[in-house]
Amino acid sequence: MRKVSFSPPDITEAEIQAVTEVLRSGWITTGPVTKAFEEELARFLGVSRVVCMNSATAGMEMVLRLWGIGQGDEVITTPLTFAATVNVILHVGAKPVLVDIEPGTYHINPSLVAKAITRRTKAILAVDYGGWSADYERLLEIAEGSKNLFRPRKNTPQEWIGRILVMADAAHSLGATYKGKRVGAVADVSVFSFHAVKNLTTAEGGCVSWSERLRPYDEALERGLRLLMLHGQNKDARQKYEGGGWQYAIELPGYKCNLTDIASAIGLSQLKRYESMLAKRKAHVEAYNKHLSRFSSLIIPHNPPWEGEPSYHLYPLRVPPLWRDTLIKELAAAGIQANVHFIPLYYHPAYRFLRYRADDFPVTEAFYQGEISLPLSSAHTEEERETVIRVLGEIVSSK
Repeated sequence: MRKVSFSPPDITEAEIQAVTEVLRSGWITTGPVTKAFEEELARFLGVSRVVCMNSATAGMEMVLRLWGIGQGDEVITTPLTFAATVNVILHVGAKPVLVDIEPGTYHINPSLVAKAITRRTKAILAVDYGGWSADYERLLEIAEGSKNLFRPRKNTPQEWIGRILVMADAAHSLGATYKGKRVGAVADVSVFSFHAVKNLTTAEGGCVSWSERLRPYDEALERGLRLLMLHGQNKDARQKYEGGGWQYAIELPGYKCNLTDIASAIGLSQLKRYESMLAKRKAHVEAYNKHLSRFSSLIIPHNPPWEGEPSYHLYPLRVPPLWRDTLIKELAAAGIQANVHFIPLYYHPAYRFLRYRADDFPVTEAFYQGEISLPLSSAHTEEERETVIRVLGEIVSSK
């Protein structure tokens, strides 16, 4: 029986060769390859600068810390996400405020966001579910319209824009667009993931980008993030060893979140062929849509009502809720790995203290109960895709 993995990494000889070259170079931690990766990412996203870290989780937390968000503050986000989105809010001592997704989308409901804003709200952390961008124009309008409630903490970046920060958990959406711009250049700050199952991988890794609105603060933003992510040092390892510049200063008690040149070599190689990788994902999605739309019991994924193209990270198929778990088991018995995205945050014991219930999120709950994520990767072959379509069709036809 041929197995179809859920999301295998798309690794070629180019990535292997790139890693080998770094291993032979004598420099394997953060250095020139990471710098080159950051520069190419910035060009790809259409932004001025990018800072790479060892995960999107670290990136989101470092942004919140740099922004001075902490005890007594609130950050509004969605329950339809992975734990990392809310964990970083808790890590900095702030309170996660969850609001439902908007009907007809996979994304946080801007109208509910507006109602949830208080004087304590310091950030809106939207999630680009499955590779579709959130509606950032509406979220930015809400943030602008709430300036009268906003009280920035002195001597923090909160003063730069003088309103609630609109931040993108863009872990799924590298390469996606929103109203003609790449995701990464739309929200005030965006954070991407390069985890093993993401469209572009460095095994583990991520990056932070920011929009034109923050370009006047490029140097301060980049310096602040780099201090936080490397123990508060004002020089990285390469800077200390080159030219005898061994002196450095610890300017604050920072963290350890840097991305290595080994990881960056994988990412840089993947970025060079990323457009073709996206094209393969899109072809898989179009084939799924064509064949699965003939089943009246299935609801194929839909684009949100705003202009944009997704990154085709997930294929969230909707099935009758009573079938969902059985379908996943029957697919597994046929060697096909399916998944669910996501178990909403309010189901997890770690967040019971927030006192949210499923009844508080009817749109999220209805979506979750019938969602199955089908295998989707640029590493999948047409044969593997057709196997999924055939097997799933046989199972659904037998219901």
